[in-house]
Amino acid sequence: MTESYYELLGVGPEATETEIKQAYREQVKQHHPDVSDEPDAREKIMEIREAKEVLMDPVQRAQYDQHGQVQKNGHSESTQGAGAGAGFGEQWKQQRQSDKADAWQRRARAGRRARTRTRERERTSSAERVDPTIREQLEWAADQLRDTFELFVRLLTQSPADSISITRERFAGIATSPTSIRLGAAIILILAFTQAAPALGVAYVPQQNPGTGLGFVLTALIISYTSYELVSPLPFESPRSRERYKPAGRDRVWPIAGANIFSLVLIFMGTAMGARDGGIAFSFASVFVFAGFFLMLPSVFGNGARVLISTDEDSVPSRPTWMGVGFGMLIGVVVLFTEWGGKGSFQELVIAGGSATPTPWVGQFTLGPLHLGMIVNFLLGLALISGLLWSVMAMCRDLTSAPWSDRYEHGYRVRPGLWNAVLATPFVVLTWMIAVDIQRIPVDVLGSTIMVSRVSLFTLIFLLPTMLTGAYILRRRAEPFLREKLFYPPPPQGE
Repeated sequence: MTESYYELLGVGPEATETEIKQAYREQVKQHHPDVSDEPDAREKIMEIREAKEVLMDPVQRAQYDQHGQVQKNGHSESTQGAGAGAGFGEQWKQQRQSDKADAWQRRARAGRRARTRTRERERTSSAERVDPTIREQLEWAADQLRDTFELFVRLLTQSPADSISITRERFAGIATSPTSIRLGAAIILILAFTQAAPALGVAYVPQQNPGTGLGFVLTALIISYTSYELVSPLPFESPRSRERYKPAGRDRVWPIAGANIFSLVLIFMGTAMGARDGGIAFSFASVFVFAGFFLMLPSVFGNGARVLISTDEDSVPSRPTWMGVGFGMLIGVVVLFTEWGGKGSFQELVIAGGSATPTPWVGQFTLGPLHLGMIVNFLLGLALISGLLWSVMAMCRDLTSAPWSDRYEHGYRVRPGLWNAVLATPFVVLTWMIAVDIQRIPVDVLGSTIMVSRVSLFTLIFLLPTMLTGAYILRRRAEPFLREKLFYPPPPQGE
């Protein structure tokens, strides 16, 4: 290896542990065999991991900086250290290459023994997956937690730089997205059908003929989504080329169903415990209390500390700012969840807000002055609303792009337009019913009448993440079978 450990990670000899971790993550994202087409991607990622392990260990790093080599397993591994000259003998280089070859063979043998028949059939790349170690996963989780809290503090105490430019770029990206183009075309078609209906002799008044209007909406959606799939990519979009079948590296969609199912289980548990509407009203009260006591109050104290005490103008929040935010959150906890809060406690606020069940999931229990039962119910309420809203937003984002990515980047024979149309239909129909002031629509299905109402569509939207995501996961699972039996069947016997 001609590159030093520092060069592999793209950092300098004075890099801190945080900088090394960040550089390591960036290099893994770029050179991981699952995303990189380089023929030596696997060896590259092993070298990057080795560089990170050495530079994160103070003893090995000091030894490496001084001698350009590290004592491991009774022999030295040498590269170009921060202060070492180029070349430390062909002997160490050959020994290191031999160790890597042995490690490669051991890993390959273990992979062959553990690989199932289905996975073997789905494999399309010679680069095996390089899974992170448990220590790396724990470090990643700790980094994510720290970065999330730092982002939370920054959002409360600092305004984004050049917010107008950021907003303009995001709006331009949304306006030219495939979803916006198709929905815009559907709206134009709905207006055209509505205006053309009297000229064609079709009596149409939305409140009197809701079924006809529903037909216009569904027809417009089918035309817009089908036409886009036929004519795409548009001139301002990047060209698409069908790749060979390679299921590895596809977007994960199962967390959408997982978050949605978790929220639905909480609703069912709340209903079983006797809570009105399954604890949904309590959850909304939790959201409002969180906004007031854990967003506004910490923001006031954090900004006050930043203005009055801190002189740090860097983008990273200073210690007084962190202390101000923490003090504001502590006040919120004392007022809401201790006996010192009195009538301002969370339980009193929920009862005053009209919720008949202030403890929808867990009964009251305390630890000294701290009302732990209310804290658990408060967190579960936040989790319920967060799970529902996140699953719906993630479904709209990921299940819109995943079929296109699977078809053109991973070789699946899916129809993106069909999945996107199914996803968009309840949103568009509900929006149309609200716009024309229609409460319910009777629909005849096989001799029986089904009433489609706003409430039923609203409920369907929050059930759709589990239903649609589950169906799409099954479609992905069925791809090898469909390719073998339907798309590319084996030749008949005798040919």
